[in-house]
Amino acid sequence: MMRRAPSFWYRTKREDTPALEKMLNPFSALYGLGHFINLKTTKKRSVKIPVICVGNIIAGGSGKTPALQSIHRLIEKHNLAKNPCFLSRGYGGMEIGPLKIDTQKNNALEVGDEPLLLARQCPTIISRIRYKGGEYAQELGHDIILMDDGMQNLSLHKDLTFLVINGSQGLGNGKLIPAGPLRETLDVGLRRANAVLFIGEDQRGIKEKIPSDVPVFEGKIVPKFTGNTSKTYYGFAGIGHPDKFLRTLEKNNIKLCGFKSFPDHHPYSDQDINTLYERAARHNADLITTEKDHLRLSQKNQKKITAYPIAIEWNDEEKLAEFIKNALSGIAEE
Repeated sequence: MMRRAPSFWYRTKREDTPALEKMLNPFSALYGLGHFINLKTTKKRSVKIPVICVGNIIAGGSGKTPALQSIHRLIEKHNLAKNPCFLSRGYGGMEIGPLKIDTQKNNALEVGDEPLLLARQCPTIISRIRYKGGEYAQELGHDIILMDDGMQNLSLHKDLTFLVINGSQGLGNGKLIPAGPLRETLDVGLRRANAVLFIGEDQRGIKEKIPSDVPVFEGKIVPKFTGNTSKTYYGFAGIGHPDKFLRTLEKNNIKLCGFKSFPDHHPYSDQDINTLYERAARHNADLITTEKDHLRLSQKNQKKITAYPIAIEWNDEEKLAEFIKNALSGIAEE
């Protein structure tokens, strides 16, 4: 998988189709065929507790991690479960699992940055084989599984699936990997989704492509930064779309003297960090990065570098909570 999205993945319809994208179209067709075969042949297995999946249909970040965290907060706030847990594949980590993350012992190299971030909020299990992770969650006494990503992983039955769409990215150029960012088309994804979580302003006209009978819950990313807003910072990020983090900093009036992008899930070396320190020092600035990137730093650097936390606020939180409550009630009655 590419660790940095090609620029043509998110080109607008007005832009010409580059030669490389045209060359990759046959490989996208093969990818689509492979996905179709996978959908038809994968055997689904169920566990005895409800599974809620929050996923997407594009490669790279779309806001699904903060969306998943917000779903957990809703479940806790409305007492919809007594002992929930997150379940993640553990992408970016070496552990295969099933393993319950210990935030005091495990690090991002072992379990992945996103799972480690989730584990700071709620018990989190990683497992390359999702069904085994689901069984382990059940054995540990959890009463609901909140599954991070996995829309395209059919080995574990989901009782409720949310498709996350980011308004600024939309569906990119609308093509499957590798000619575009799509893991599957919108139509195919919606067949397995119970609702859409739409984040941010619809800049690419995606809402009009969503059938009217599919519930859509809209929200926006908001900063939870409590640091020094009068200070100057040098920003950096190694996520799916570093430019989104840059825009977030600028939009929220964080004074920047520079910004450096790295590939997704980049393992920061001492040389990387020393170079960043040097660039920041030229402007008497501090370094600032995402929560995910911050977890991939050494403990020494975590103390010196500022993390910029974000969260999602829903336009109608009560309506979303009621939707989840009704879905869980329906599962219990089956």
